Amino acid sequence: MWALTVPLLVAGLTQIIVNIVDTIMLARHSTTALGAFALAAPVYLIALVIVRGWATAVQIKVAQAHGAGDAGAVIQAVRVGLATSALTGLAIGVALYAVAEPVLALLGAPAELIGPGGAYLRILAFAVPFAAASFTLQSACSGVGVTRAAMYNALVVNAVNLPLGLLLIFNAGLGIEGAAFATLAATAAGTAVLLGYARAKLPRDPGDGRPVARTLWTLGWPEMSAMGVGYLNEALIAGFAARMGTPELAAYRITDNLLLIVFTVMASPSSPGTRPAPGTGPPPNGGEASESGCC
Repeated sequence: MWALTVPLLVAGLTQIIVNIVDTIMLARHSTTALGAFALAAPVYLIALVIVRGWATAVQIKVAQAHGAGDAGAVIQAVRVGLATSALTGLAIGVALYAVAEPVLALLGAPAELIGPGGAYLRILAFAVPFAAASFTLQSACSGVGVTRAAMYNALVVNAVNLPLGLLLIFNAGLGIEGAAFATLAATAAGTAVLLGYARAKLPRDPGDGRPVARTLWTLGWPEMSAMGVGYLNEALIAGFAARMGTPELAAYRITDNLLLIVFTVMASPSSPGTRPAPGTGPPPNGGEASESGCC
């Protein structure tokens, strides 16, 4: 369990570093930029959790098929899940682009925050399909016991986001839009790395896979709903803070990042639970040992 959990813990904390880095950089840029980021970021997270439900469903199906030694079902679940999540991500991205500023106004954003916050969301709308594909690939790898995929993805995202964010926010003078462009580029880069990594770790024989889209939906919608409600709550709290003032909203964002660290440490040990038991299935690619060395 520790061999599986530690990479997920590192991945979760590393992903939070993206938010912390953006918070620090935008705080140094201006209180207005940080306030707009604090209000827009939960809205973006709502879009992400909708597509993340598919990833959880893929992990469950992949773990079941891997434990049963059915390589065809594994690759079928990955292919259907990846295609469906990417298309869903595209649809959610289009919706996010269209409602960016109205949603911020509905949350009670001051006029000074609606423009920059809306621009941030419209840029990140293009990142939603990449994030959806990334979630699915990470979950598929976790389903066969390769939890390092999430860690590698998070490290790549940070390696791109930090220097590019500094360049665009300050040197190019783009402010919050620079942070959004950096996140978009980092998300796309992480997804590209995952595609190559997953190709090496997951089975390649399609076998006689069965259609699994309906099953994935059945498994995925409860988590999408639960996480969506949770992040909607966060967006509403950010809206309440915005009605108090931009400095209060900025302070809320800083505190929220610290709480995310605590929750990530608590949640990481639960993720390996869908992994097949040792010895119940063949290793990926017909003989290669998994990263934990046990299946």
